[in-house]
Amino acid sequence: MSSPAINLSINRDRWLAMSDTEERAHLRHAGYLVAEMTIGSFIIRNQQAVDEQVRDNGVQIIRGDASFDALMKRYKAAEMDTAIAKGREFGVEGVEAMVRDYLDTAEKWRGLSAEIGTDIEKFAEVLWREVYSRIDPNAL
Repeated sequence: MSSPAINLSINRDRWLAMSDTEERAHLRHAGYLVAEMTIGSFIIRNQQAVDEQVRDNGVQIIRGDASFDALMKRYKAAEMDTAIAKGREFGVEGVEAMVRDYLDTAEKWRGLSAEIGTDIEKFAEVLWREVYSRIDPNAL
């Protein structure tokens, strides 16, 4: 599964004209916008659409059994092998380390996500702590 982009869109000239305090304020509140888009517009609305289909159109949700879990595990392993092979094909140096970092980061965020649930405020705070607070506004 991929995630919505973590985004802060602003005109470059306007950004450069801001004071350090203004830049930091934008970064401090960017996480809330991302949290609202991700949880409010993506997770909650998607679940509402699924619930509607179940209720109004008789769609059935069928959970996979252990054989499906095994299939997904094999797929995920092959997907990473494919990513490494493609990286090598394109001459990416250190592609194995990049894939390991990706997997480690995804695992970390799965844990954080379990704590966050659908709480927009919690997600915004985690985004601040884990992402936006680490950005040097002067490096942008």
